[in-house]
Amino acid sequence: MNEQINKLPSQWSELKLNEYITVTSIELTSELIDEVDDEGLAVADYLIKVASVLLNINEADIRADFNYVVSIVNRLKFILQPPVFDKKYKSIYKWKAKEKLTYDEYISLMQILKTDDMIKSLPDIIKIIIDQGSPDPNEIAEMNMDEVYHGFFLHKQQQLKSLKRLQTSTMKKLVKQQLKALFNWRRKN
Repeated sequence: MNEQINKLPSQWSELKLNEYITVTSIELTSELIDEVDDEGLAVADYLIKVASVLLNINEADIRADFNYVVSIVNRLKFILQPPVFDKKYKSIYKWKAKEKLTYDEYISLMQILKTDDMIKSLPDIIKIIIDQGSPDPNEIAEMNMDEVYHGFFLHKQQQLKSLKRLQTSTMKKLVKQQLKALFNWRRKN
């Protein structure tokens, strides 16, 4: 049992993108939500399902041993919290700034972002925004979620900086136009 438990990720950096996609497809069923209580049985049941999928074993085999369930819950509880962004994190990948996207990449990205299942589209999004030629799909699937999270966060930060620069530039132009119009109006009067 300990060998199986040790195969489970215990933090975001150990969870691979392909596993994350699989895990996010597991939902709390309505009967589990109705059973939520102070003991956290719904959470434990969800994490049992996650362990069953990640280890490729039957849920009943996990449920057969209470201590095994407790160990699994303790190992997988990180999934219940979002990853923490660390400004000092050094990515092993280079991520494209929005300005470096080609027009076709930008259009592809916008089309992907309109899909119903963004999570399943993460590999396609990464393929577009990673700045390393044509990354191998297997390499993308094996990226750890810390890397994915930081890459997306950095990409979002770059977009926000770009939007702020655009906003500032637009505001300056608008103020100049208004001052010019005001100055011209005063000249006429």
